[in-house]
Amino acid sequence: APKPSQNFLGWYANPELTGEAITSVQTANITAITTLYPKWELDLPTILEVRALLLGTATAFEGIVTGIDGNNIFVQDNTAAIYLYNANKPADLAVGDKVYVEGNRDVYNGLQQITNATVTIQSSGNTLPAILTVTDITSLTEAHQTQRITISDLTVKSQSGSNLVLTDGTNDITLYESGPSAVYNHIQTAIVGQSVIIHEGFVGWYNGLQLKVNDVLSLEFVEISDELKVALAKEALTLPEIATADGITLPTEGLHETAITWTSSNEAIIAIDGTVVLPTEETEVTLTATISKGDASDTKEFLVTVHPEGFGVEELLYSYNFLDGGSSNNSGYASTNLSTNVSYAADNPGGTTGTTAWKANYANLSMTTETRLGGKLVSTEYGSPSANIGTDFKYVQTLTKVEILGAKTFGTAGNVGKIHLQTSTDGVNWTTVSSSDKPGKTASTMIFEELNISANSHIRIVVEIEASTKNSGLSFTGIKVYGYQN
Repeated sequence: APKPSQNFLGWYANPELTGEAITSVQTANITAITTLYPKWELDLPTILEVRALLLGTATAFEGIVTGIDGNNIFVQDNTAAIYLYNANKPADLAVGDKVYVEGNRDVYNGLQQITNATVTIQSSGNTLPAILTVTDITSLTEAHQTQRITISDLTVKSQSGSNLVLTDGTNDITLYESGPSAVYNHIQTAIVGQSVIIHEGFVGWYNGLQLKVNDVLSLEFVEISDELKVALAKEALTLPEIATADGITLPTEGLHETAITWTSSNEAIIAIDGTVVLPTEETEVTLTATISKGDASDTKEFLVTVHPEGFGVEELLYSYNFLDGGSSNNSGYASTNLSTNVSYAADNPGGTTGTTAWKANYANLSMTTETRLGGKLVSTEYGSPSANIGTDFKYVQTLTKVEILGAKTFGTAGNVGKIHLQTSTDGVNWTTVSSSDKPGKTASTMIFEELNISANSHIRIVVEIEASTKNSGLSFTGIKVYGYQN
């Protein structure tokens, strides 16, 4: 870096440059060789002036060390503060040292800083610049970057990983600490609603204002009251809306070591230890939790439904045979807007038989050995090339699984994409609830499971397929629908 300019202070008669400066010499009085020593003073910019330099400018300045975070140094004078990033520093550098800094003016995500900094200690034990007491967090601006501050009257709004969001009730500010570090571990203990005092922090910046502390003692979390502990435990306490024969867990301890006791509006169905006896008909039970800590307490009610035995057990609802009955179209081109009656298969629950109405677009239905979705032409009705078949009626049950029997691709398999299961409440607007890769050339069962299709819904099978001069698509022999009675 270029040397800073210097101010000449005068000539001195000794190398220690002590005493009074010699301002004039009478040559007539010189009787021997006399050596004079010049005294210079560095003319250094203030930190405020350094911050105004163009990026990349080499510079030198002095300041007091106010904070140390690894190799990152906080330096301040009576005009401003600046951040030294990854500085080359003496091993014994300490807060309170006056330092001479050489480096390059830089900025990172808005934070004014010095890079490639070399730090030289000039003196130690100096008084730190006065800490700034902040009473209004909205008063902090870019001009305050890297300055020491103290703030009280804040509370924890949220905490997630490295980010601790604090609020004054109206405005928020984030304290950031990358882990792992003692400060990072400390902020993980923060409790929403807890009062916070920042005894000594620094104004950071990352595309906007944030705060920084360098040690745990600088960030104080004030112990919360028993009333707040109870309120937080109440907010966090949850129960499932439905209880089964396996029982329901009723916790006896909540957040912040609060105690929880329970009462039940119907102990014959749900006991206070969580035991459940299934009723003969659907029953609602009110469970009341009393949450307490010290002299503070509160209650929270939960309405829990208990279904009778056998309710909600997945079962085969319908088994459809697509090889007999209904309309038939065996031409080389699939039909559009085709309605057909599809028969119940012999393995339908209870052995019942009958037919249901289905609608298809680009399908060859009720063929001798298979039903085909696809062909030489495809539909673009739904925004992309496809063929589909779906119910022209709604299921009154909740559906949990759909199987496509004897599923395989036919024709030019490269034209066939994914297979989708869709649902609709009006038969017009459809939503995909599950998708599968296309099957191979050998017949297999495609399974769409872990569904939760609400009662009074249509279902539809959609095949992604490109139009071709050759027949191609998905063929199958039947469909099975599973669910439970509501």
